[in-house]
Amino acid sequence: MQSKIWFIYLEGQKEGPFTLLELKRHPRMTPDTLVWKEGFKTWIPARKVPELQSLLRMTIFRLKS
Repeated sequence: MQSKIWFIYLEGQKEGPFTLLELKRHPRMTPDTLVWKEGFKTWIPARKVPELQSLLRMTIFRLKS
């Protein structure tokens, strides 16, 4: 079971926590979505988080299909 450790920031609102699978399925998750988890100093774009790069590639592929 995955831990719910990820938060996203959309339109001025914090959402979460989410698991990686939930982030993958989130309809508005993009490489530019701001994300945060414990240990981060600030919100950062998902594309800059190594842990999320493979998730983002799968999400982008799904959107193009």
